[in-house]
Amino acid sequence: MSSKSKNREVAYTRAIKICQNLAKLTVYELIGGQVLLPKEEEGTTLQPRPLVLLPVVDEPSAGAVEAVAKIGTTFVAVKSTLHPAGDQQVEFTVLVPNNVETARHGNLRAWSDRRHRIFLVPDADGKKDTAACFEFDKGLRQTTQPWTDKADLERGLDLARTRLLSANGEGADNRHDSTVK
Repeated sequence: MSSKSKNREVAYTRAIKICQNLAKLTVYELIGGQVLLPKEEEGTTLQPRPLVLLPVVDEPSAGAVEAVAKIGTTFVAVKSTLHPAGDQQVEFTVLVPNNVETARHGNLRAWSDRRHRIFLVPDADGKKDTAACFEFDKGLRQTTQPWTDKADLERGLDLARTRLLSANGEGADNRHDSTVK
């Protein structure tokens, strides 16, 4: 196996682990390896919406974008990268069905608030692909900017990154609890 093939395999394995941790950190259960379904909660009136997690090494292909439009389910592409300094980073691309087309929101990073909810927010350091923010809440829904200032942004990015990259899902049992203030 070539070095390039081995690196791609390792990156894909890291992306799968991030998907597993993401399921543990949110109100979802991992079904069939990549599909997230909301856990059943009593008294909820919201209709749960499944998501498909797509561990990737490269950007989602045109075929994946086409599939989203046809299937009508939101896909979240999860990519693990290594920066030259050796730090592992996580990047997300959200593909949302929109009639017969697909809306693409790329260059997103995970952010966590003090209640341990997980959001996907634009990468301020990357190229401007989207200004949308998303929250995992009985589906992936578009939301307003969740942080209050630069310090809060950095704190939330560090917390989410640490939790998603945990080798054993440590801290990943702190699922969303709307009763926490």
